[in-house]
Amino acid sequence: MSNFIWVDREPHLADLVDHLSTKDIIAVDTESDSLYSYYEKVCLVQVSTDVEDYIIDPLAVDITPLAVIFADAGIQKIFHAAEYDIMTLRRDYGFQFNNLFDTMLAAR
Repeated sequence: MSNFIWVDREPHLADLVDHLSTKDIIAVDTESDSLYSYYEKVCLVQVSTDVEDYIIDPLAVDITPLAVIFADAGIQKIFHAAEYDIMTLRRDYGFQFNNLFDTMLAAR
């Protein structure tokens, strides 16, 4: 198991956004409380690069700065079963997405 970088403060998120903007490919996953809440919310955002893994706590830090990363067509975003992740991130944060690759769809 690799070490990960916990992001729960705005300066750390700003540094992460700057770092991710230099990458060609990132992997993204979210965790929500939909099994336990009538109106689910995103509780974690996991982002990996070729060498680092980040866990972002959207309950502790405003994640809207990630918008520039998700919208950047020059960065490929890899998801697995992206539909739910994208739905909740669009609904809660207004994110727009470009250059997505969904491994679940690719496996069909």
